[in-house]
Amino acid sequence: MDGMRFVVSWHVHGTLAADAIFRYKLPCDATLVRVDTCGTANVTSALKVGTLLPTSDDDGIIKSFAPGANAVFVTKDRGDFDGALNPDTAECPHLVKDTVLLLTFTHASASDVDVYLTFLEG
Repeated sequence: MDGMRFVVSWHVHGTLAADAIFRYKLPCDATLVRVDTCGTANVTSALKVGTLLPTSDDDGIIKSFAPGANAVFVTKDRGDFDGALNPDTAECPHLVKDTVLLLTFTHASASDVDVYLTFLEG
């Protein structure tokens, strides 16, 4: 057994007037092992993942990328965490309890998009 995994998800509805901003405060120390995204139609938007606390860096975990589209997932996992807060991009970022994650989804698309973060507790 590799520990307790938990998933945090968000759904973005269609056409937005501005960027969708999501914040999530970690309830425990955890390692972000995977980010999955999927849209209902062609996605011209972008998603970036960073933190607000303890360090403020809006793309410190994953720099901007296009989410999945037309029911095809785009997955970011080990080797894809290319932000400045993860100095070893070959590894998944370990985050301490009470870290506030910041996800920014740009509004340039009419697609519904789902975003899933998978963590390994500890």
